[in-house]
Order: sequence, then structure tokens, then C-alpha cells
Amino acid sequence: MGHNLSELKGLDPPSLRNPAKPLEDQQTLVHLDTPQRHSRRPLAHQPGTLSARCSPAETQLLEEVFFRISADISMVTDRRVTIGKVDSERTFARPAGRDSIHISFRMGIEAVGRRYHGCLVMPLPEAISLASYLMMISDEQIRERRELKTIDETTRDAILEVCNFVGGATESALRESMGLAYRVYAEGCQGVRPDVRPALNYREGAALLVGRTRASIHDFSGFNLLLMIPELPGLRS
Repeated sequence: MGHNLSELKGLDPPSLRNPAKPLEDQQTLVHLDTPQRHSRRPLAHQPGTLSARCSPAETQLLEEVFFRISADISMVTDRRVTIGKVDSERTFARPAGRDSIHISFRMGIEAVGRRYHGCLVMPLPEAISLASYLMMISDEQIRERRELKTIDETTRDAILEVCNFVGGATESALRESMGLAYRVYAEGCQGVRPDVRPALNYREGAALLVGRTRASIHDFSGFNLLLMIPELPGLRS
């Protein structure tokens, strides 16, 4: 039986310290959440929004996370996931995905005794495509599945598996490229309506590192990919 994304709820999964752990053991669900407290206006229309340049280290982290995610998912799906030029900025409000439903892959970063929160946001068809490749579904079937507005249990679990790869790639980028021994935890997925900012345990006005790029999966059309990572101790230089 298919699930309308608006009917699903989410729970926190355990640590990504063993990324190979099966999703069925993690009791995590995907949900579509449009909290009324969040403005439906895109970030560009938010009054008082400011932004600044990222430091070289912050820009490097955003780039490394994008490229690690691309490499890891390409390897497990046996399909090429490409990442374009990364634009980075330090902003003080959450941006929103435009024009269509998106999936927010949420992560918690444990650093110096505190957990920080970030996310990777991609359009729903791309999330379904990646999940479908993990399920060994053919390209022909995936072209049809990209039009889905509801998901079944198996697809839901595969989307959550993608969330694990996002968290694992982020942890690898922090450790191997930035020299920061921080833990990254998958915190589930959220369906987000067009032009609505994703839910995030974040205080508006605090610094937030935002990366934007154009990406593509296999031979499907390109899409916008949005990454939000909180300001982390030991990173800015």
C-alpha cells in the first residue's frame, strides 16, 4: 500500500557509526512536514536576510561533502552522479527548495559535546531515483516512478538508506579532508513542499553554511542540490 508523503511521520535513527546497518533495524520513517510556523516565502523574499562569504575552510567542507556524496552514491548505485560548481555562502536563515516537493536528508553533527544539525535537500523525483537504484529497479521503471507522489514501504526504507550515505559522506569529509573527528548521525528524512524551508533544529539568525550546486543522476535532467551545515567549532579559518 502506498503512503502519501503528508501522512508519514519520522523518528530519530541511531548513529551512523556502522553505516552498513540495515534500515529495517532503525525504525525511521519519511514524512512530509509543512509546519505552519515556517514561512512559505522563499529565502530570497525574506526581509532582513543577510549573507556573507564563507571562509576557505568552510567552502572546502561544502565542496567535499557534495563530492563525497556523489562518489559514494555513484559507487553503490552503479550510476553516475555528477556535481557541478559549488556556490557557497554564510547565511543567517534557512533557504528553501523551489518549485517542487523536496526531500530533506537530515543529519546531526556531534562536535565538542554538542550536537549541531544540518541537511541535504533534493527534489523528490531524484530521491525516488536514488532509492530505486538501491532497490535494483531498471532505468525504464525509474522513469515512471519519478512521477510518484506516494511511496511504498520498500521505497521509504531505501530513501532512508540514502540518508545514511549522506551522513556517512559528511562524516568522511569532516574527518579525512578537514581533520575534524566529529560524529555524524542520520536524523531521518522530511518531505518539504515547494518554497517552504525545511524543518531544522536551528535558531534563526545563527550562522549557517549553505552550498548550492547543479547535479545530475545518470541521464536524467539536472537539478538543484542544496546543502546546509551549521557553523562548527574549529572550522573557520
